[in-house]
Amino acid sequence: MTKQNDKVLTFSKEGLERLKTISGVTNNSFIQREVFVQDAGRNMFLRATVIDIPDDFTMPVFDINEFISTYKMVDNPAVDYSKLDDKGFVKIFKNDDSKGSEFFKYFKREENLMGNNINIELEEKIISKFSDEKNSFTISKEKIARILKASSILDAKCITITPKDDVITIKTINPKTNKLNTNTFEIDIDNNVEIGLPDVDFNLEYILFAKIEKDVDEYDIHIRINEKGKKMLVIENKERGLCFYMGESNNI
Repeated sequence: MTKQNDKVLTFSKEGLERLKTISGVTNNSFIQREVFVQDAGRNMFLRATVIDIPDDFTMPVFDINEFISTYKMVDNPAVDYSKLDDKGFVKIFKNDDSKGSEFFKYFKREENLMGNNINIELEEKIISKFSDEKNSFTISKEKIARILKASSILDAKCITITPKDDVITIKTINPKTNKLNTNTFEIDIDNNVEIGLPDVDFNLEYILFAKIEKDVDEYDIHIRINEKGKKMLVIENKERGLCFYMGESNNI
């Protein structure tokens, strides 16, 4: 039976996928509509919108994957957060008229444990340290899938993005092989390519590229560079409310 208050939310398939994306960057974070988080072990930031979450819901969660599993364990689940502010927990319950009752009480964690969360207002300050995009292109989910599959086959830990004539070439590299005979996979991108500086390429750890959502139709990708030559890759789909910021790897 539907709860008779306005402090109830449900997650769509897309909403749960977005929470999973956030957990891939940091597994302890605030669950709220707009998040800006950092991968503590690598130079990666994520700004994301969780479309199912109302503006008045914010909850620090130490283990997002556990929260997702708890939610999915309940049949026809919903979240009652009417006790969140005063009691510090939400109730994940069966949102139907079936007989019997089962539910979880899921307690929020202390906010000071959410060390990877960043005030979303600081996003512009971080981006302002870099110039406007120098090289940019659009990549489809089909080509992303090919790159990830090839990387798995070759055990390729590295991805390099290189301007070449009027296309962008993405190469996956297995660094374990001899450099004179390195196993690679190459794919050319010619969709919405703009090359501002032909000598600005980008080296990326495969593990970072693998964190982007696979079902997004396409991403706009931009390479930015600061006055010291440090580079940043921006992977964005504005319609889906996703933006990844990735620092270049110097180990490729």
